[in-house]
Amino acid sequence: MAQAHAALDARVQRLHALAAINASVTAEEIASAETARAATLAALAKARPRLDAVRMAVSPDFLTLR
Repeated sequence: MAQAHAALDARVQRLHALAAINASVTAEEIASAETARAATLAALAKARPRLDAVRMAVSPDFLTLR
């Protein structure tokens, strides 16, 4: 979650910095990046692992332990 937050924040900050020196970066593009950041972070916050997606790796001697 922290890595996603940092990466998405960096993208938005980069767009703001570019907009200051490049007129071709529009407010709509910045707003779109901010919306995508919010949606991604919201989806990640609600994400839960599914039981069928979890794999367990064990050594062969695991089964002999009792």
